Parts: sequence; structure tokens; C-alpha cells
Amino acid sequence: NPVAFSIRKSVLKQHGTPLNNPTFWYSASPINFLSKTHAFIQIHVGTKDKVVPPKFSADLNLALNQLSLPHDYFVYTAAGHGLLAQRSQIYARSLQVLQK
Repeated sequence: NPVAFSIRKSVLKQHGTPLNNPTFWYSASPINFLSKTHAFIQIHVGTKDKVVPPKFSADLNLALNQLSLPHDYFVYTAAGHGLLAQRSQIYARSLQVLQK
């Protein structure tokens, strides 16, 4: 994705890397502020995602579990970032949450 690459390059140029500017990167990561949320969170991740590493979703799931925050975590084996083949299942799962 050329747009995402350009944004990444610009942010790294302006703020540096997590190793040389940990304060910025800590404040930029929502995982550090989960205790302030009141929203129900659903995580949908494909194991073959090449845009967002599946480990990021696993880490988010772990953090939500550690805070005892209600959420759903769904892993789709062999699915990529867009989860196109899983969309109807994702929509159904999201609708179930909204109907509660």
C-alpha cells in the first residue's frame, strides 16, 4: 500500500523509531489506554495478514483479558488482511453484539 508506506515513512522521519522515541510511541499506541475504554471490542484477524501482524491482535486480546474487559477475538485460518471471504460471518458476529 503506497499511501500507508508514505505515512509510515513520514511518521518515522518526524518521530523516530520506538527505540529512540519510546515516549511518543507509547502515547500513540491504544493498547496502553485500554483501561479507559467502555466499548465492547471485537477483534477479527487473519493468520496470513501481511499488513497487520497477527501477533498485534493476539497481544490486544491478551491485554483485554488481563484487564478483564469484555471482548470477542476471532482468528480466521489462512485469511489475509481484507478478510473478504469472512465478511458475512464478521457482519453476523458484529450484529449479534449490537442486538444484545
